[in-house]
Parts: sequence; C-alpha cells; structure tokens
Amino acid sequence: MEGKKAHVGTIYVFGGLGNILFQLAAAKYLQNNGVKVIVNNTLSTRNIFTRLLNWTIHDNFDLISEEFSEFVISKNLGILDLIYLARVFISRRYFKSSRFDDLSLYNRRFLGYFQKSLVSDTLLDSYLISVADSLKAKLNANFASDCVVHHRSQENDWSGECNAFEQHGVLLDRFTAIHVLTDDVFSARGIYKNECLYQISRGELIDDLSRMTYAKCFLGASSTLSFWACLMNSNEVHIDTSFLKDKLPVRLLNLGRP
Repeated sequence: MEGKKAHVGTIYVFGGLGNILFQLAAAKYLQNNGVKVIVNNTLSTRNIFTRLLNWTIHDNFDLISEEFSEFVISKNLGILDLIYLARVFISRRYFKSSRFDDLSLYNRRFLGYFQKSLVSDTLLDSYLISVADSLKAKLNANFASDCVVHHRSQENDWSGECNAFEQHGVLLDRFTAIHVLTDDVFSARGIYKNECLYQISRGELIDDLSRMTYAKCFLGASSTLSFWACLMNSNEVHIDTSFLKDKLPVRLLNLGRP
C-alpha cells in the first residue's frame, strides 16, 4: 500500500450490495490517505456499456447513496475511463491480471471488489467497521426473529444445494420457526421442505438485511451480503469462510457489534 499519493482517484462501483459496501470502505480508506476520491457509479446501472459487457446489474447503489455523500459522484464514463476499463477487463479475462482489487495509493483509477485488499492488514478493519455501523443505523430492529437463513441460489455455491443447518452443524430442534431469505423461492423450497417450520420469502433487500442482522441465530451463505450481516449481528452467527479464499476477516465477527 506504499507509493506516491495521488491527488485524485476514481473508484468504480459495481456488483451487489455486499460488494458495494466493500467499495465504500475502500473509498473511505483512500480518502483518509490523501486521495480525493471520485465515485463513478456508471457500472451499477443499465446502459450501453454494461450491456456490451454482459454486466450483472443489481441496482443497489441508491440504497446507500447517503453513505457516499462525502465523495464526488460521477455518472459518466469519459474516453480515459473506457480505455482503462477495457484494459482491465482484457487483462482479467486473458491474462489473469493481479492488478484487480489493487488499492495502491499512487493509482489514479481503482476497480475491484476490494475484499482481499481491505482484509490484508488489521489496520484496515476500522474502515469495514465504520461502514457496518453506518449501515446498521438504517436497518429496522423490529424484524428480529429467532432464526434466519440466507439461501443464495448460485452456480458452484453450496448454499444453493445444501441445507444450511447441516452445513453449519446447527440443530433444528432449537427453533419453532425459521425464516429463509432467498433470491430463488423455488430453489429454496426444494431444500427447506417443511412448510410448518420454514417461512421462505424474497423480500426487499434492506428488510432482509435487517432480518439477518437482528436474528438471534443467523446462518449465512457464501455471500458478501451475509458477511456484512454477520459483522453487524451481535448474536449467534454462522458463515462459510472459504468463499473469500481465507481472506474473510473472521476476527471481526468475534468483536460483537453494539
């Protein structure tokens, strides 16, 4: 993370809410280290560029736009941006470039999920905690329940194929009702079949995140969204740590969130 400090740096926001939260933490880190941060959210919206790239759009940026209010927001891509993004995508696709997720301060443009960069140094924990505290203030504690499961239906993802209670070794008989939050109700019903025990739903994202965060017992999926819920949940949490290739800051989950 050493190098000549940039006067101005552009960070490109994209992906799901969990990924955007890591990008927000990265923006805070850069700004607090002398970089005037411009946040470009063009890649989080549907446009010609994202269609050409077959980019997955989640439309989650507006949910936490207030958290980005301390930064300059850009909604356009100039020619230099397009050249940079084209080079990054070509490098990633054909050469497996390691520059993706790089937060070196001398860089002028930053593109990535930033999980690995932000958890590589315990000194960076404070930026993740800051984002978690800011987000938790927006959530609704009235959604608290005994047990919540995050079922994420995705290719090569255990949570789309296995029962979370078996995966995490949590006994079912502890609960009389379990809320399963999912992006695919049909898939979830194929795994969580007891209609008297499981309530399966696909709700509003912020409401579901509130349920994950305030559950007395939360079983997370292989998901950055689950990670943030675990970080904010001060009760019992279970999450698969392998999906970030041993880079998940598990130590943070043991702090307990106030």
